Amino acid sequence: MALLSRVHSRTAGMLCGAMYCVVSVTGCGAGWRRVYHASAGPADGQQQAQVWQRGEYTRLHAVEIRDSVISGVHFMSPTNCVSCRVLFPLAQVDSIRFGTPEQGFFRGVGLVFLAMLGLIAAICGVGGGCYYD
Repeated sequence: MALLSRVHSRTAGMLCGAMYCVVSVTGCGAGWRRVYHASAGPADGQQQAQVWQRGEYTRLHAVEIRDSVISGVHFMSPTNCVSCRVLFPLAQVDSIRFGTPEQGFFRGVGLVFLAMLGLIAAICGVGGGCYYD
């Protein structure tokens, strides 16, 4: 009976550790970071921007900052869509955040995959191997 409770407590500990890993991975998003003093010119090609005004944001890509205006294309439209480009006067913008959602997605998926491999390795190591008859 003592052996059974010890195995259950180890399994519960490993499950708690795995859940901790999964929950901590959820913080590995797009890496959105606020820009306080945006420099003029185009943003990095992979980056998207959240342009915040009055508590709501518009998500853009193909972002350019010129003089007193930030412009970009809605992130669901093609980057080369000239008629889709929108302009925001910087004086009316509360804040700007840049991020790369695709990299954040793949980073999160990779960490979850590694956490699951670690969990499998730990469970197999506790039980003396993962062999089934």
